Amino acid sequence: MSIVRIALDLPLSTLFDYALADGVTVAPGQRVLVPFGRKQIVGVVMECVTSSELDCKRIKQVGAKDKVRIPPGTETIDCSRYTVMPGMMDLHIHTAMFNCMTFHNHRVAQFEIMPHLQQMYALFHAQNCFDMGFTTLRDLGMNGPYGLIKQRHMFQYGTKQEQFAKCAVDQRFNALLNENAMWQGQPITIEDVLNSRYTNAPLHLLESVMPCSGTNAVVVTSAERARGLPNPPVYILGVGGPATRHDDIWQEEETATSPVVLSAPTAFQMSGYNVKDIQFAEFYDCYTILAMMCLEDAGICRKGEIGPFYESTDTTYKGTFPINTDGGQISGGQPGGAGGFRHVVEATRQVMGRAGQRQVAKNDLCLVNG
Repeated sequence: MSIVRIALDLPLSTLFDYALADGVTVAPGQRVLVPFGRKQIVGVVMECVTSSELDCKRIKQVGAKDKVRIPPGTETIDCSRYTVMPGMMDLHIHTAMFNCMTFHNHRVAQFEIMPHLQQMYALFHAQNCFDMGFTTLRDLGMNGPYGLIKQRHMFQYGTKQEQFAKCAVDQRFNALLNENAMWQGQPITIEDVLNSRYTNAPLHLLESVMPCSGTNAVVVTSAERARGLPNPPVYILGVGGPATRHDDIWQEEETATSPVVLSAPTAFQMSGYNVKDIQFAEFYDCYTILAMMCLEDAGICRKGEIGPFYESTDTTYKGTFPINTDGGQISGGQPGGAGGFRHVVEATRQVMGRAGQRQVAKNDLCLVNG
């Protein structure tokens, strides 16, 4: 088998390794059409490498500069002392310590990430797809990193699958009467969530975002002008963010902690209120793990206790602390880049008292993360 390194025509200059199917030949400088996720993208062949020369450039021994080469025929390599960075065809895995890494004909077939030096813990499978004479991995999207983050939270804090499922079930209840929700009128149970297939173990399909088409918008103006408009105004009392200590989550020493630990205190300080004053919340929820992690980082509960919080709290619009009252992105849908703004729109509706049958009882103060 031959491996080609291809520069894809993407906003950022990106190199990926592709395995050529038998009988297919290419040359450096040749423009090719290759599968990238669910799309086909034009790329330029940078170099051709035989399988015996396959160089895993991004696999390095901790503290060393030497590159690691995989000998011909190798199926398993002990990487307990190696740090694996994003790479190897189009599979992206964020910083983790690997006990073993399994290859099949030099194509990534499985990763086993075990607890080691307090790093991520997960088991994650990837399948090969064959198209246009090239072999590459199916697009894992964001299921890859968020599955790892969820596993880390479970390992570090003992959060249970049933507790994540409760988050998804409550949000689905909130979507039932929302005419703009993807899953309007379609309830689910905790068992449904746990029985849905993995998108990346331990992440289930029914706790993952539902892509859709759509837009979101609100009108922002001065408080003085807002008072003269037909609908009751909603005041922005405090803002925090953007907040980050790194360029990517894999650079964060604590992967089960979100930037909300920085942005929420800023917003509270500006507003003059604290987390105990908050009556309901609308939080970004591409996956249950992100919404739950951000909620605890905002102080809704103590760090690591978001699982028991969901287990003991009714977070539907009828409950004691409503969260994502329109179903969020998981049950309402994620209209592309406008997905995070649906939380701002829903918070605005609720505070205005215009949420209809989904109206929360206490709607003066809402904490929004979008």
